Amino acid sequence: DKTDYHARIEAPEMRDYGVYLKCDQLLACQKPLAEMVNADELQFQIVHQVEELWMKLIAYTLVDVLDYLEKQNTHRIVTLMGRVHRLMRMMTFRHAYLDGRGLTVADIYDEHYDHGDAYVVAEALIEFDELFQKFRANHLYLIHRSIGLGSKSLKGRPVEMLEGGARHRFFPELWDIRCDMTDRWGAEYGTVRDSISHPAQVKAG
Repeated sequence: DKTDYHARIEAPEMRDYGVYLKCDQLLACQKPLAEMVNADELQFQIVHQVEELWMKLIAYTLVDVLDYLEKQNTHRIVTLMGRVHRLMRMMTFRHAYLDGRGLTVADIYDEHYDHGDAYVVAEALIEFDELFQKFRANHLYLIHRSIGLGSKSLKGRPVEMLEGGARHRFFPELWDIRCDMTDRWGAEYGTVRDSISHPAQVKAG
């Protein structure tokens, strides 16, 4: 008989830490175990509720990142973006900082590339973009496998909208610059760029 076990799962003994985390309210967010449609419904609810909590933390963290972008605090930006990246991995801002330094995306990646602060921040932003797109792609395949792409999502929105969202990019300039540089360098095939670690020495007149 699972009744006793289920009762303990749904209403565990509350100690100080559990009270602080409001575990009684948290555990009440799922349907009563006796009303589950099947044995996998609890997993479905918890996994998606956890993702919602992670997304809340991501949004909260990105708000802090915006503040540090204004302050041009590179170390804190990279630290917080690292948190966001880890959260994105578990589920599978701005150009004001760049503009504030008087740099364009082309400057950072091509004309004045030196792996400095602006470059590090730009790479942190594009990694967030990449991880978010991977999450969206995985989510799309989950829908494809579970309910099919020809159906409608739980919100009644056509799944085609999800496919469109999967093609969205948060920082298109950071992606496009790679194409621009590849095309431009292709026209200069054989030209060797100066080394970052060993820049060319200017000869005295």
